[in-house]
Amino acid sequence: MKPQPKPVTGAIFGFFFGVVIVALLWQLGIVPPDRLVVFGVVGIVMLICTFALTQRVSLVRKRFVVVVVFAALFGGVALTGIPEFVSGGSISSGCTVEASSSLSGKTGPANTSATSPFRAALIDDVPWVATTDTPFTSPTNVAGLVIVGIEIPVWTGSLEKFSGVQELSGTANVQDLQDQLKDASGLELTGAYHVYGGVNASDGDCETDAYIAVPPASAFGTPLLIGVWVLAGILFIVIVALGIGVRRSIRTSERLEATTPPADPTAVDATTTSAPIVPQEVPESSEAPAPAPAPAPAPAPAPAPAPTQAPTQAPGVTPTPLSTPAPAPEASTAPAPAPEPSSTTAPPTDSPAPAAPEPTPAPEPTPPEAAPPRDGDGQR
Repeated sequence: MKPQPKPVTGAIFGFFFGVVIVALLWQLGIVPPDRLVVFGVVGIVMLICTFALTQRVSLVRKRFVVVVVFAALFGGVALTGIPEFVSGGSISSGCTVEASSSLSGKTGPANTSATSPFRAALIDDVPWVATTDTPFTSPTNVAGLVIVGIEIPVWTGSLEKFSGVQELSGTANVQDLQDQLKDASGLELTGAYHVYGGVNASDGDCETDAYIAVPPASAFGTPLLIGVWVLAGILFIVIVALGIGVRRSIRTSERLEATTPPADPTAVDATTTSAPIVPQEVPESSEAPAPAPAPAPAPAPAPAPAPTQAPTQAPGVTPTPLSTPAPAPEASTAPAPAPEPSSTTAPPTDSPAPAAPEPTPAPEPTPPEAAPPRDGDGQR
């Protein structure tokens, strides 16, 4: 079994998990979705999930490097949001805005920041005061949100009460504003926001941006928060399950490598060379009987008794007609057996079968009267 690291899968799940974490930080009123927060958190979570689903960088070095490069790009974009994050709120010269709530004292836009926003509860009535050095005639008002450093207008219009006045004041009910946003978007929007607004007129302009936080009643206080928590839990379980699977595959692969001996190239060569040797040995073993005739000369001692038989034969005994090479009757029988072994040894291919019976007829020529002369003569 091969190890199965998944760096690309880890990067994809890390991206979505990072976005969900940013949404939680946003909706819980911890930090607004500024560029540093969004790209920084997403890039870090991508790296963590990639490590969790890789665990052995040496196995997928190229893909891991590609993921690291993408995460580094997110980190680079996040660094460009540092000035926005640390600069805090601001307002144009000659303009002032102040508000207060049960969670924050009298505060102006310039006194707010991403880590210290103006906080207000859902049940608060927020009194506010705005002043300008120059009265505006027929001003145009705009308000919106800043997300990842991009201004997104939410409302644009004209308020006659801002025309020709230098000071305005009032009270804003947070719950009423929440209901208006719910009717417009269908969601109960809570959390930390980076807002901007302005008044534009021919007499002058007044621009401002500030950080505001409206924390929810609880961690599961809105349907949006519940959905984000559920999605975060699902992604976390999936990432953990994939990480466990990758870990098991790596351990199984290491265990198999430890128990299985590595292939020896010399052993492979030996087996490959021994295969052809086997058929070469088979013919040699089959031809082994061929040299067996070599011990054939061993029967040579057999003729040794022939000389002993030669003197025992009577001179008057006629040789058997079976011996074709020497038919002479007068010749002594002693030399007759001598050619017989030569005939048997010289031509091994002619007919070895008839050569064997030649000694058997020897008893036929020995008559009874020839036997007594042998006994009587004794030593001839």
